[in-house]
Amino acid sequence: MVLANVKQGDTVTIKDLSKTDMLIKRRILDLGIFEGTEVNVLSKMPFGGPIMIESNGNRIALRKVDLIKIEVEY
Repeated sequence: MVLANVKQGDTVTIKDLSKTDMLIKRRILDLGIFEGTEVNVLSKMPFGGPIMIESNGNRIALRKVDLIKIEVEY
């Protein structure tokens, strides 16, 4: 499953970041979001807009096209 398909309010664990663009991957890693980290989907904007996630007290909004490349598991 990919992070873009997770429902709002659900908590998942990051499984694979290898398909992510290097710039986005660097920013995610700098915030302490690694493989094995739990993230919570806080809100999803309509019409394919950004999705806000929270992990380790950090909140970040990412585009759906970037979240499609991040694999997660429940």
